[in-house]
Amino acid sequence: MKALRRQPSDYLRENVYVTNSGVAWEPAIMFCHSVLGADRVMYAMDYPYQYVAEEVITCDNLPLNAVDKKKFFQTNAERVFLAVAEGGAP
Repeated sequence: MKALRRQPSDYLRENVYVTNSGVAWEPAIMFCHSVLGADRVMYAMDYPYQYVAEEVITCDNLPLNAVDKKKFFQTNAERVFLAVAEGGAP
């Protein structure tokens, strides 16, 4: 097997996105945010199959600044979906 040019964690930070769907636990979401960065963590819910108001409240109360919160709830998903729709990678 060829040696990797970089650490495995570098590849994860550049190629993995995480959503919180089903996990409304602040420590887990914030851990992903701290490891992967604000551009790689997105809000998700399995609506209409699952709707838990407490999950929304928990996510809305995450200790994120306004820019990172907008990324979490909106712009990260927009960027990923647009890239996929255009046939590329985010």
